[in-house]
Amino acid sequence: MTLSVLVCTHNPRMDYLARALQALKEQDLPSSEWELLIIDNASERPVREMCDVSWHPNSRHVREEKLGLVPARLRGIRESTGSVLLFVDDDNVLQSDYLREALRIAREWPMLGVWGGHVEGVFEVEPSSEVMEYLWMLAVRDVATVQWSNATFDNHAMPVGAGMCVRRPVALKYAAAVTNSPYRQLLDREGPGLVSGGDTDLALTACDAGLGVGIFPTLVVCHLISRHRVEPQYIIRLAENIAYGQLLVKSVRAGFPPRTRFSDRIFTWYSILRHRGIRRAVIRAQWRGRVRVSHVKNSLFMDASQNQESPRSVWQIVS
Repeated sequence: MTLSVLVCTHNPRMDYLARALQALKEQDLPSSEWELLIIDNASERPVREMCDVSWHPNSRHVREEKLGLVPARLRGIRESTGSVLLFVDDDNVLQSDYLREALRIAREWPMLGVWGGHVEGVFEVEPSSEVMEYLWMLAVRDVATVQWSNATFDNHAMPVGAGMCVRRPVALKYAAAVTNSPYRQLLDREGPGLVSGGDTDLALTACDAGLGVGIFPTLVVCHLISRHRVEPQYIIRLAENIAYGQLLVKSVRAGFPPRTRFSDRIFTWYSILRHRGIRRAVIRAQWRGRVRVSHVKNSLFMDASQNQESPRSVWQIVS
């Protein structure tokens, strides 16, 4: 197969998943040129019992019992055959030319290992004005021009996980690295948890491989966002976990424990005093996330073979 579409899902909202699959069904790329894998990540009710993909000749359900988005992605990488892998969340509705455009970019931009596009938010309930500035936390992203880079942590060109395209050699390099690093397996959501950072880790693997990352306005995905995800308390909780996950990604990849500088504390305290309402709460939450990472200290970087406790036990202690 030229392209593998991987839909990782855990206890999905079925009306959203149905819309995501309908959008795949309406793609203008012939189904003979791509395969569809539904990665059921330990859902309480097996997704295969609720989701019929018989309309696609190259489709199948795959059950991954180890809970977590990273294990689900790793399973998808192992099971897929395409030269390009496209990760689609169970609440992503792709524009009808998304698959064809993804392959065009693969051909015309050989220097890129990972790429994504424009993400529009489709809200069950319109978010309040105080939440609008934090929609980027929900992977809503306006992409007006093509941008690409091979500089590590160049956020201007870094794609988000929704609709992310990955060349197979990059995906295999990522899978090998994460499989040998138990802590990197914890860099993304697990069940109801909101820790994020696995998509950044995957994208940065392209830079590790000497390739670049990019974003394109011609790749359009609609992100279906339920009402509870635009509530202030959810945004505040999300802010803490994003700060936690992103700093953790940097620390794990750098190979040294994270440190909280005194100047960072002063700036945070000043920002908290300066702002009110949800903005103050978000700043406090982001600081809590960074402090959580700093508490990990050297235990995060110990050789797992010499550690008497499993990596997950250590993680639970510091969390």
